[in-house]
Amino acid sequence: MHQIPVYPSNQIAGYSPQGQQNHQQRYNRHNNRRSQSGASNASSNGHSNNSSKTTNVYISGLSPDVTDESFAEMCNSYGKIISSKAIINNETNECKGFGFVMYENEEQARNAMNELNKKGFHVSFAKDSLSARLKNLQDEESTNIYISNIPLNMTNEQFLELFAPHNVISHTILKDQNGVSRGVGFAR
Repeated sequence: MHQIPVYPSNQIAGYSPQGQQNHQQRYNRHNNRRSQSGASNASSNGHSNNSSKTTNVYISGLSPDVTDESFAEMCNSYGKIISSKAIINNETNECKGFGFVMYENEEQARNAMNELNKKGFHVSFAKDSLSARLKNLQDEESTNIYISNIPLNMTNEQFLELFAPHNVISHTILKDQNGVSRGVGFAR
């Protein structure tokens, strides 16, 4: 029997913002789309992800001397904070001008937004990152597995035997247009 490396395919890198102005523009576009799409926040898999969208707040207009601690202290007066993060430039150790805070409930988040807007900050509900959106869509019951370096003459039946005694929902060996194995397969 061959030793075949197995790699889960659910490791997706997160999103990293590229500057305060562009970041704020993306959030403004997101909020415009969200307000136009109506009140439904249910995702395509039937689960609602309403709670994180309506409690996670994006705040921009922070000064460079803001720290995680001073940011949390500023936001704490508007409600109970679940988490907070001022985004800091690793090279200069200065705040990039924005941060995120998640409140315990929507009422607290909306109160913070109203009050911080009055103080001149640009505030909106935060958009889920790509990795968070993908995680919400993933099937908790199964995992996709990518397998490389499989023998070119391996059949689908032999490939399936590699996973015994586990329950395999679907599997395939990738082939070129001539039907020749590429030495790569997937199983779920």
